[in-house]
Formats: sequence, C-alpha cells, structure tokens
Amino acid sequence: MITHASFSEQGKRRHNEDAIKISLHNQTECFVLCDGLGGEGNGHIASRIAVNEITHLFANTLFSEHIEERILEAIESAEKGIAAHIEADPTTQGMSTTLVILVIHQDCAYIAHIGDSRLYLIRDGNILLETQDHTVQQDGAYVLSKSVNGQFNPLKPTMQPPIKLQANDVYFLCTDGVLEAVTHTFLIDCFLKYPIDKAMQRIIKQCRLYAKDNFSAIAVKVN
Repeated sequence: MITHASFSEQGKRRHNEDAIKISLHNQTECFVLCDGLGGEGNGHIASRIAVNEITHLFANTLFSEHIEERILEAIESAEKGIAAHIEADPTTQGMSTTLVILVIHQDCAYIAHIGDSRLYLIRDGNILLETQDHTVQQDGAYVLSKSVNGQFNPLKPTMQPPIKLQANDVYFLCTDGVLEAVTHTFLIDCFLKYPIDKAMQRIIKQCRLYAKDNFSAIAVKVN
C-alpha cells in the first residue's frame, strides 16, 4: 500500500511556477513534479502543460510492461504540448520546465528526471538515492543544461534502473526551492520520526522560513 502527501507554494516569489500532479490508475501510480522557468514569466504554463500531459498518458493507458518506454512517451507528449502552445502563442517562446517522474507499478519504482528538481529515496534512515542535477557552471553560477522546452532536442532524461519496493521506503520529489531550506539530515529526521503528513508539515514550515523561491514537494511512502 502506498500513501502520499504533497504541497506547492509560491514562497517569496510573485507567482508559483512549480506544478505537481498525481495519477492513480489501476496498478500504476504516477507522481510528477515540475519547476517552470523562462519565456517572460511563463514558466508556470510550461510546468502545468508537462504535468498534465504526463499524468494524462498514465491515466488513460493500460500498462503491463515496458514502463521505461511509457515514461519516454509521456515526456515526448509534454514536449509536444509545450511546442504546440509556443506555436499558438509566440510570446511564450523560451519557456521550459524541469521535471521529476516517479511511477509505482506493481512492486517496483521507476524514476526519471530532467533539470535540477530532485528525487530522494530514503531507506532505513539513509539516503539511498539522490538524483543528480543537470546543470553546468557558468560565470560562477549553476545553470540548467537540460529542460523540457518543446524543441525536441536529443537530450534524454536520466532514468534509474527499476527499484524494488521495500516497506517504509520514502520517495521524496522536490523543487530547488525546498533545497534552499532543508538539509539531508532534516529530511531523514522528519520521515523517521513522524507520519508522512506531519513530516511534510514540518518541511513546509521550514520552507516558509527560509526558502526564497517557490517550493513544492511530493512524498510517497511504502507501507
């Protein structure tokens, strides 16, 4: 059995360009988190198109195998959705989004990401997995080297090998705004000591104090 909790807040920014969405369909559960950017403040459009396209595919397709291929199809659908919107409204040219996808199918977790939004797998009080940001250093700062932008570039998501589910595993997806406010130790402590809802409330409180950016997260626990 899977339980989950989520939040998305604008923080100290004027607008919330993050987006999260969850699709629960038969034996397949899909969790998507995106952080939009660019396009004269239209990042929120890119992130919402991406989460809608990806969850729509998973909610309307029956899956039995080849989950990794379905994830690639979903990301391609997000690219097409963003490209179509830019064609219809050229003022949104340049908008893009990061993404993290977690698919739970039967007894395995499938993970893919593009950009600097992250997924952590917390198991037995340790961070077993942390996705690596797609960034490069430029003029003393880190900038994205990959994003979903509607341009159909050859860049592919980083995909993890399927992970066998274990009781009490926590999969934590978050945008970089959360990472401004919490440490690895804080995250581990929250999910070790508290039920998932209360753990997320503690993370929200920390983000409201210290995050400068929008902050969004999804936590998924295997019971």
